[in-house]
Amino acid sequence: MKKLALVLSLVLMLTFVGCSSKTTVKETDAFRFDSKTGYAYSTAPFGIDTTELESAIGSKLTMVSESPATAPFAYTNYLSEDIVQSADCSGKFYAQFDENGKLFSVTFHEQLARGTAEEHFEAASKRFTETFGAPAVQDDNGTGTQYLEWQDKSSGTALGLTYSDLGTTDPTLMISVFEKSRYVEAGTGDWKLT
Repeated sequence: MKKLALVLSLVLMLTFVGCSSKTTVKETDAFRFDSKTGYAYSTAPFGIDTTELESAIGSKLTMVSESPATAPFAYTNYLSEDIVQSADCSGKFYAQFDENGKLFSVTFHEQLARGTAEEHFEAASKRFTETFGAPAVQDDNGTGTQYLEWQDKSSGTALGLTYSDLGTTDPTLMISVFEKSRYVEAGTGDWKLT
C-alpha cells in the first residue's frame, strides 16, 4: 500500500510539474506578448496566408505592391479594403507576406482628428507600457513623428507604436507587430533591448 501511495504521489508530482508552463502571456485586447512566440496580433499569428488573414480580420485584402528580393528582401504588401475594428484601434490594415506567401508583419493605420490625435497616442503608449513594460526604443524626431518599440530578441519579434503629425494632413496612429529579425538580418534594423 505504501508503494502504491508513493507511486501515485510521484505520478501526480510529475504530472503537475510537466503541465506547469513557463510561458508568460501579456495582452491588450488586440495585441499580445507570449514569452515563447513573442509579439503578435491576437487573431492573426505570423505564418498564415492571405485567405486566413482575410477571415481573421473580416475584410478582403488588395495587393498594393511587391518588393524585389534586394530591397531588403522579397515581400508583398496588402491593404484591407475595409476599416478593421479592434478594441485597441480602428483603421486600414496593412500586411506584409514573405516570398512563400506567409504573414510576417501587420500594421493598423488610423487617421485621427486634429486636436485628439496626441491624446490617442498617449493613451495607447500608456496602455502598452502598462501591459508590456518600458519600450526598448523611444524616438521623437522633433518634426512631428514619435515612435515606441517593444522588442523580443529571442522570438525575433517587435511591437511598434507610431504617431505622426506633420501638419499637412490629418495625424495618424500606427500600431504594428512584425518579425524584426528579418530586418536585422537584412541590415536595415537592430536590437536595442533595455
